[in-house]
Amino acid sequence: MVHSAPVSYDMTLAEQESNEHLLAINLDDTIVKPETVIMQGKIYYPNNEEQMFSIELDAQHTRQLAIKNYGWGRYSVELSIFGTNIKGREFMATLPTYKFEIARPIEAVPAVDPATIIPPDLMIESEPVAEKIANWVLLSLIIVGNLCVLLMGWLAIRIFVQKKSLKFKVKLPFINKKTTTNDDVGNSEKKQSTKNGSKNDKSGEILNLSMTDD
Repeated sequence: MVHSAPVSYDMTLAEQESNEHLLAINLDDTIVKPETVIMQGKIYYPNNEEQMFSIELDAQHTRQLAIKNYGWGRYSVELSIFGTNIKGREFMATLPTYKFEIARPIEAVPAVDPATIIPPDLMIESEPVAEKIANWVLLSLIIVGNLCVLLMGWLAIRIFVQKKSLKFKVKLPFINKKTTTNDDVGNSEKKQSTKNGSKNDKSGEILNLSMTDD
């Protein structure tokens, strides 16, 4: 005759984190002889830790199994028993996995003072002044840096690639005007001297002709 598992459970959860959970394993002494029963198995914890255990012979029909308290999560206990039934026959039974779960604690949220709540219509999204200044300075540095890189690149191409020297021509209006005036005066004097020379030459020719006639 096949009997149901001669075991029942009573769980006592730890009230404090430092305490352990206690699983009471009750043997049905109408089916088995408690003093002949040996128990062994494995505990699975929420943090994926595993623990082997073994409970030795005891005349009492209730055995205590201490389970470490790892807080909230699911715990599982696999259990096998070996012993003798009331008819003197030895037996071995693997019992269904016993599971229990501890709910995750709800964290209390502090109450918000109504006086500190700002209505949405009064909220103004503004960027801090210091952050704006920092962004402006960064943008200016980037622009100046790019201009310097372009200038250096142009100079390098002109000097090393095109083999051209650097010449800077500066035109000053007042210098050009003065130079132009001097040039005009010189040209006028040259023209005047040329005219006079021409007259002299002509007069000389006349004199020469006059002297030849004499």
